[in-house]
Amino acid sequence: MWRRLGECLAQSPKLKRPANYRRPDFLENAQGQIVRQHVPHLTTPAIERFVAMTERVLVGDDYCVVWRGGDTFRVDDDTVTPPARFYWETLLGEKLGPHEVLYRACKTPRCVKHKEKR
Repeated sequence: MWRRLGECLAQSPKLKRPANYRRPDFLENAQGQIVRQHVPHLTTPAIERFVAMTERVLVGDDYCVVWRGGDTFRVDDDTVTPPARFYWETLLGEKLGPHEVLYRACKTPRCVKHKEKR
């Protein structure tokens, strides 16, 4: 059905359309079928999603940042990272190497605030 619709639109350029009409874009998928291209959905920035999944907890005289999500955090479509690593790289703006390890600043479970790297 979509193939016929795509061919019909391609063959009839004289079709009268209103001035504000935007023709849907058609693509060919991996199976060779013509499908409609959808507009990508709006996404919230990674830092806003991260903050929504954390909670500041007062422990002694210092605050802990406790992660309330799962074991990993999806930064974007291609990047999945541990939440503590994302917190470190975002807070300090410093990228960690693949073999660098973060050490906890406190004994609070699921705290993503770390004191140093090695």
